[in-house]
Amino acid sequence: MMNLNILESNYLQIDNFLTREDKKRSLNYVFAEEAEFVPTSTATDEVNYRRSSVLYSFPEFAELIRDRIQSVALDIFRTLELPPFSVDYIESQLTAHNDGNYSYRHIG
Repeated sequence: MMNLNILESNYLQIDNFLTREDKKRSLNYVFAEEAEFVPTSTATDEVNYRRSSVLYSFPEFAELIRDRIQSVALDIFRTLELPPFSVDYIESQLTAHNDGNYSYRHIG
């Protein structure tokens, strides 16, 4: 069994980050673009660590996510006790976990 040192950290949960309409539009978009999703992988190519599908390009919703993050950035910095900095790039992806799919926890 692996011995992990778990450190306490601040976190911020943002309720209603997306509006009900945003969620509805994004779900319709996902269904319309279902054929464009590709199988996920891991940086280490570890087998049986993750099974899901991903869409890397979705400009309309990537912009929405970026705008929402930027609108709450000051609250994020304050809550996480970080000095404010400019957010120039936000990487995003849409990941789908269907029946039987899984992803182990992220450690790093």
